[in-house]
Amino acid sequence: MLQRMTTLATQAANGTYSTSDEGKTARDSIQKEVDELANEITRIAENTKYNGLHPLDGQNTQTGVKYSVADDKGTDFNGGTLKSDGTKTFLVKTNSDGTSSIEKTFTSADNKAAADAKAKSLNEANTTTGIKYEVLSKAETEKLTTTNFSDSKAVTLTTDEYVVVAHNTAKTAGDGEYTVQTDGTYKADGSQAAKDAQKVAETTPTQSDIQLQVGPTAGETLSINQTDMTFAGLFGANNQGDGKAAASVANGAEANENGGAKVLDMSSVKSANDAITRIQTAINTVSSYRADLGAKQNRLEHTIN
Repeated sequence: MLQRMTTLATQAANGTYSTSDEGKTARDSIQKEVDELANEITRIAENTKYNGLHPLDGQNTQTGVKYSVADDKGTDFNGGTLKSDGTKTFLVKTNSDGTSSIEKTFTSADNKAAADAKAKSLNEANTTTGIKYEVLSKAETEKLTTTNFSDSKAVTLTTDEYVVVAHNTAKTAGDGEYTVQTDGTYKADGSQAAKDAQKVAETTPTQSDIQLQVGPTAGETLSINQTDMTFAGLFGANNQGDGKAAASVANGAEANENGGAKVLDMSSVKSANDAITRIQTAINTVSSYRADLGAKQNRLEHTIN
């Protein structure tokens, strides 16, 4: 399936598909097949079982623990309830006995670039004389007092946070010339894409081994390591994740030029070329794991002899 993905990505990387509607339709068709292959890779990895063990999905099957990501929907879990203001994502651990617990909480936040873009759009749409929208850092807000803000909001930022404000240049300094926008604060490196990448990393449980007892006394064992062969395990993110986040998580490849929403994005020549590199890395991972399993199988044959 990965080899087929390589063929499709190579096809999409050719300049024979224009950006016109006709070319887009062809690229969309390629994307659909890539997406289905991604889903099938995950299905096979998750459904391959031997006596209840999952050797291909990276689960810590020895203890029956599986990690998943849940959005804030008010769902009840043993050990925690997912209830907040709707801006949180949770890493949830589910045990084989059905109990679950919240392992870690992630809060959504936009990055500095989003703050700059917000201020820029507000300035472009602004028709009020004397009003200028700006992005202030912690150091900049510390030079001001709470009397500088007409909405009486105390601005307390951390070193990596920024805030979008409306600056009324017609007012005297200290006379409420700043108004904090309702968008809240922005983090320098806390973009949702980064959160998604961290979320994927946290979702991957510690790799465990399958212990085979190969002798009649304690300690006579042979370990077979488990490797996550799902799409997320091979590429560092689900195919629905942000393309830029996937680039940093998977193999350091450059992010898609259009910031595509998919790890394997066939929408342009550039992104298709990025996909080729990522697919080849995944193929190498699969080949390495197959070689490892084959070597362990040979060891077992010698043990039997």
